[in-house]
Amino acid sequence: MKTKQRTLAVLLVLVLVLGGLLWFVSRSNAAEEAASSAAAEGSILLSSLRQAM
Repeated sequence: MKTKQRTLAVLLVLVLVLGGLLWFVSRSNAAEEAASSAAAEGSILLSSLRQAM
């Protein structure tokens, strides 16, 4: 019985870790996509970036 419980616990931890990793990757891809789309639309003003330099 102990080996079944240990196996279930390992599988549960594995599923939680993989779910967290998938969430992190999809969130970072969403942020990158938003920045790319803002740049494509021209809503990022290059003149304000030049003044900051």
